[in-house]
Amino acid sequence: ALDVTDFAAIDALAAQLKGRAIDVLINNAGTMGAQNFATGGLSAGRFGVSDFDDWVQVFRINAFAPMKMAEAFVEHVERSEQKKIVSLSSIVGSMGKNSVGGLYGYRGSKAALNAIMHSMGIDLARKHGICAVPLHPGWARTAMGGERADIDPVTSVTGMRKVIAALTLEDTGRFLMYDGSELPW
Repeated sequence: ALDVTDFAAIDALAAQLKGRAIDVLINNAGTMGAQNFATGGLSAGRFGVSDFDDWVQVFRINAFAPMKMAEAFVEHVERSEQKKIVSLSSIVGSMGKNSVGGLYGYRGSKAALNAIMHSMGIDLARKHGICAVPLHPGWARTAMGGERADIDPVTSVTGMRKVIAALTLEDTGRFLMYDGSELPW
């Protein structure tokens, strides 16, 4: 177990695992914060009721922690055979797919994550031979996604595993879905 908001703990784990290869570093921690999309839908993050203290925690988990994890474990990934860093993002972080508004804190944090992963992909491919991409798991029937979501968790995970297994350096800079299709930034 690792609390990704505890950056000292991330550094300690990286030091503890020094010398070990990590083929695929998956940043999968995420939160909507105090919002609950499954029960509140878009009203959970509507304009005019922003809880900025909550946003700080959402950004810390959804955007800052994946960057910290990548920085702490880049040498571990570089020494591996697969050399992949994947951060679970969301379609709501796509500017091109945003036609409904709302969800400001969560949407903003995932858009920030996408920008971070895009830049990271460029830098790490060049310097370390690492493929880094954001990956949307699909709208899955979970506590966060709710019962009306499009897919079940098994479909999401099965698809993500296939996408991750097929990743190459040529995929760096792409924003992918669990089914392998590309999302607009």
